[in-house]
Amino acid sequence: MNTKEQIQNIRDIIGSNIRHWRMFREMKQEELARKCNCDRSTISRYETGDGCPTVDLLLLIAAALDLELMCFLVEDYPDFCKTTFSGLQSGIDSLRSDHMAMNETLKEMRQFDEERAKAEDRLLEYYTRTS
Repeated sequence: MNTKEQIQNIRDIIGSNIRHWRMFREMKQEELARKCNCDRSTISRYETGDGCPTVDLLLLIAAALDLELMCFLVEDYPDFCKTTFSGLQSGIDSLRSDHMAMNETLKEMRQFDEERAKAEDRLLEYYTRTS
């Protein structure tokens, strides 16, 4: 891939991510443009890859969409997030399962302790009566 193609590829990635996150936030181009102090046509050009925002404007776009800058720089970032979050969710599910098992064990230990305490009370009562 030559330099010109690489630049266009970066524009396409950034534009696609701007569009994705804008739509994810259910925001119109006009609203995003207003929040970033630019024209709707500017946002449109970025989303179609016909232009590329400056870092300053990209930071404004990120702030307007309540995102980190990284969200715009990774190709297929939404898929990247899904993969990452599904891995995190698996970890959370595993921890939740371990937590539930520990709670069951703790419950059994408390029951055992209560039964032990009752048995000690019965023994103490028996020895008290027989002494």
